[in-house]
Amino acid sequence: MGKEKVDMRGRKVCPKCNEVNGARSVVCKKCGEAFPVKPKADTKQKTVGIALDGQLDAIKSLGGLDALRQHIANLDAAQKALEPFGGPDRAYEVLRLVEKVAELTEVKRGKK
Repeated sequence: MGKEKVDMRGRKVCPKCNEVNGARSVVCKKCGEAFPVKPKADTKQKTVGIALDGQLDAIKSLGGLDALRQHIANLDAAQKALEPFGGPDRAYEVLRLVEKVAELTEVKRGKK
């Protein structure tokens, strides 16, 4: 009969003495040889790269970082100005209503 095939899942072999060790072992249990450590992949860098994909072109089309900063500042100012109306959508509704009232008032006065 031949040798039985050993299931090596969850195990690793020491490169120095060929002893079978657990997969998470840091050193060989027989000879004490340290197992090589694989560096972990930098997943944060990969995620940032994906998140910025396409955004850099948008920044360039605006005119660079300073222009983007100015747009953000303008947006913040606009949002603060529109807070009393409940946001931009509600402010737009109020504007249309006031314009309609002004138009009707002018018609009534005979200016239109």
